[in-house]
Amino acid sequence: MGIRREKKLKNEFLVRYAANMATLYITLSELSIPTSAFYRWKKEDDDFRNRILDIDAEMLDMVEGKLMEKIEQGDLKCIMFYLRCKGGVKWNPTKHIQQMNYEPLRINIISPDGTSQELIDNTFQFGND
Repeated sequence: MGIRREKKLKNEFLVRYAANMATLYITLSELSIPTSAFYRWKKEDDDFRNRILDIDAEMLDMVEGKLMEKIEQGDLKCIMFYLRCKGGVKWNPTKHIQQMNYEPLRINIISPDGTSQELIDNTFQFGND
């Protein structure tokens, strides 16, 4: 592919990527661009990479704005989501569990013939599954 054609294709990609709300697969499919080409462009072209990051940041800002609108409307699911993400350990018990250090459970099993075997369980589950 020529340099001009590639530059034109990159620009078209950026326009479509923004229009598709930063959805990579849809944009690549619409333009028949291989995923490998996108990642190569992103790796080799600083301007392209920075423009992708800008579009991603704009989409994140838009989504955060929509989330805040729902929170202002009293949407409990959105409120809980926000608190789990931003409220720290108090609102997300999983974060607390990840920060704690648990020793593995060790069980000694002695068979009727007197031999001993130690079982070690490194799993820990939170809640009732």
